[in-house]
Amino acid sequence: MFAAVVTMVCVTVVLLGLALWNPFRAWRLKRNGLCVDGSVISCVVVDKDEDHYTKLTISFFDHDGRRREVGVRLMTTKPPLQVGARVPLAYRPGRPDKARLLTHTWRAVHSPLIFLALVVMWLNVLIPYLVK
Repeated sequence: MFAAVVTMVCVTVVLLGLALWNPFRAWRLKRNGLCVDGSVISCVVVDKDEDHYTKLTISFFDHDGRRREVGVRLMTTKPPLQVGARVPLAYRPGRPDKARLLTHTWRAVHSPLIFLALVVMWLNVLIPYLVK
């Protein structure tokens, strides 16, 4: 029983770390990064075999006034943004080539799914002991 509890706690810590890492990175980038507005210049839907995603190319001007482009891959085949749409981006100082889209990101889906997996996992373990 003790080994099972230790395993559950370790799995929970790892899954919570995975679930909270991307929201933490986004929060940190919003807080400490440089925010700019970009414009969608192309939107390509890929829907073949096992690949289903939308590839966006976003153009923006960094804080030095240079025009930059960044590619964003959204895990959806329904384009959430039209060409010409304005979107918020952020990047770490000195790294405009690593700019990230602050909205419409597919990674936001992972956190609720990991939390749901944790709830189901804990319920499967605890319900037999609570029913006795």
